[in-house]
Amino acid sequence: MSDRYEIYFAFESPWSSSDLQGLVERLSGREQLTHPVDSQTTTESDQTPHSDPTDRYVSELASDSGYIGISLGAPGLACSLIYTDSENGPLDLPQLNISVQDHHFFPQEGETDQDAIERIDTLYTFLADLYEVLVALDRAPVYVYGLQPIEYDKATNPDHVNGITAEQLRSGEILGIYWCQIFPPRLVEQLGAEQLLSVPAFRSEQLSDGGILLVVTHAMNTQALPPEDHAPNVVSEKLGIDWEL
Repeated sequence: MSDRYEIYFAFESPWSSSDLQGLVERLSGREQLTHPVDSQTTTESDQTPHSDPTDRYVSELASDSGYIGISLGAPGLACSLIYTDSENGPLDLPQLNISVQDHHFFPQEGETDQDAIERIDTLYTFLADLYEVLVALDRAPVYVYGLQPIEYDKATNPDHVNGITAEQLRSGEILGIYWCQIFPPRLVEQLGAEQLLSVPAFRSEQLSDGGILLVVTHAMNTQALPPEDHAPNVVSEKLGIDWEL
């Protein structure tokens, strides 16, 4: 089982170096970017800021095993940004992958449950902001979906009944309800914005292009469990989607 929470931004067409450069320039103006230290096995929290020029970040992101570390606004919260093209990724579609180690989803020492939930909410704000950046760059994704560690093996296995396929993404089929996702405008139109914004969820908001960020559960491993209806299967039923991962 994976030890990471993965959020995938899937795209119809591959990214060029100039596309990646535009993304890095936008991100570097908003977030603190870091480079890997020593090796790919280094954790995000061990990374330190670097003053590398944009082209070094772009080269790192474009390499087969490269990633950019991003230190988010909340103390100790970090993620990795990975680009995979259609030949090397889990789908035959280009994807940007936000990868977060699972220890970020546990309260830190001295942190209350509420503090921990507010900290992880910074991640969801970042996902919404990243989507807005992509829209501004004319690189809006065809779908955005997040997989918790327990979901990862099933969803990325093409032989599993609920495996995610590129054909589904291309055709606009609703893949199902996950811990978090961003519905693009065409799916919002299909499901109804009012309905999506009214389902039980930790966070839901409409974005500038009409897409909707839906975070069903905060996913933080706290002593106090989320409300029972903040669950993908409950939301799936309310939306009339026959799906249970």
